[in-house]
Amino acid sequence: MDVLSHSEYLAGFADAAALKRWSPEDRRTLLERLLAVPASRAAWGAWLELLFHWPTGESIEPVVARAAAPLGQWDWRIRRLDHNAAVLARDRGVALALVGMLVLHRMEDLHGFTVRALCEHPYIAGLRGLRLHRVETFAQGLAPLTRSESLGRLESLELSGIRLAGGVSEALGGAGLVALKSLQLNSADLAAADLVALAACPLARVVEALDLSSNPFTAQALDVLLTAEAFPRLKRLDLSHTGLPADGLAEVLPRLRLPSLESLRLAGTEAADRFGEVLSLK
Repeated sequence: MDVLSHSEYLAGFADAAALKRWSPEDRRTLLERLLAVPASRAAWGAWLELLFHWPTGESIEPVVARAAAPLGQWDWRIRRLDHNAAVLARDRGVALALVGMLVLHRMEDLHGFTVRALCEHPYIAGLRGLRLHRVETFAQGLAPLTRSESLGRLESLELSGIRLAGGVSEALGGAGLVALKSLQLNSADLAAADLVALAACPLARVVEALDLSSNPFTAQALDVLLTAEAFPRLKRLDLSHTGLPADGLAEVLPRLRLPSLESLRLAGTEAADRFGEVLSLK
């Protein structure tokens, strides 16, 4: 079978059945053509098709080894895998070495994996971003994330819609995420005591962007957060949709103890009516 051009492949003309009928030489030629395609989401989609539908019985390891260096130059946000943990399976697990951002919604997306098993996966070390959305687990189930020696390059961690009330220390208390820059804990049912626990976590010393939107904060919680001397690198803080009162923010701003903070996002709060949806502090 003639090899499709990379433009045809990116347009979606190569389905799984067609790929399996190609000869090994055809597939190697396609591989070389894809290596020449500029970085883009469409090109990454073509790579996923190639990896997921590589014929059973043919090792995928040479493909990953050939692609590792070129794809490693792409922005990790492009190399994103959404809603499909099939790549974690043994026969395709090596493909995870090429993934920059892994997004999993609900426990069924884990295909039977636990968070601990994910953190112990042999090809997880290159991951730069991880999002778990509404994954039904307890705080102790998340504990391996910040204690894993394999996630030392992780820059972005999003725990969206996962209840962490009373369990922040257990879930996020490890010291393994030394490269973390962005932490998202929206809709986590956090209260003032949880913010005290968060400020005591090692990751508070390295994070530059913190999203705490859609948590039921009180004025006390705001005071705890903005006067804590525990976020030396924090530049961007999102407090959208938290019920933040304007008077409470006005009272605490003169006592602000976040030396690097550049902006507060306040959309959907009473404070936004007085200070705007984004309050610049620099």
